[in-house]
Amino acid sequence: MQKVILEQVREFNYLVKDSISGPNCIDPNVCHGDCCFIHIDIPRVLAQHYIDQGWASKEDFKRGSTFSFEINVDLEKLRCVFFSKEINGCALHLTGMKSPQCWVYPTGLDPDNVNTSCKKASGWFINDPISVKKAKGVLEDYVSLCRKEAEEENSPDSINQRLLALPIEKFDTLTPSSIAGIEDDWDIFNILIGEGYNLGVRSFCSEVGCDLEYFECSVVCEPLKKKLIKFLSENLSHFIQSNGFKSQYTFMELKNRKKS
Repeated sequence: MQKVILEQVREFNYLVKDSISGPNCIDPNVCHGDCCFIHIDIPRVLAQHYIDQGWASKEDFKRGSTFSFEINVDLEKLRCVFFSKEINGCALHLTGMKSPQCWVYPTGLDPDNVNTSCKKASGWFINDPISVKKAKGVLEDYVSLCRKEAEEENSPDSINQRLLALPIEKFDTLTPSSIAGIEDDWDIFNILIGEGYNLGVRSFCSEVGCDLEYFECSVVCEPLKKKLIKFLSENLSHFIQSNGFKSQYTFMELKNRKKS
């Protein structure tokens, strides 16, 4: 499946690159990447390909809720991490492996109903309707396989494997009120640190029976650590199968799921 997905990306790029014409997007007098500010869904295999080629790092992606991952947005530039100031455009555009969804805007893939303008300029045109219609079929197959890959990435076995890799030693550096939940990273789950004080772990502390006031507690004790790990191993996978996957899960929502 992984090889097929990459082949589909290559075929889609090949079919579309010369089939659509329009304004020169890399001309700074026309555009400054105004459409490059959303998280684009991509499969793990494509993210890994970008990393293998030296075009990206693991930090350039976060876990998705549709496909396995999403491309991050640089919060300083307010642009996709692949937006290049040097070329005033997408660094992946000429690689032949640009994410298929990024090609769709603004014309769409319906030659009979073309969007002729984008946020900044008009004059877009589909000059090869046959290739674009074929590309639409490739995209549909690509999306189907990407969804299947994401389901496998978030299967109970995969979730439990990433959970087993949770760096539990990090609990020793935290206070109970600083812990918000769990965060799904590239190959492991990590502890999600919340801003300010968090109540998600408070009920677990109560079960431990500690005499310390929750917000004054300065360390995650061993009994609390064991309770949290046990809770995650028993509930996280079930929560994901019932509610879908994403990048972050708070103890509050996981706890509420158990009660319902």
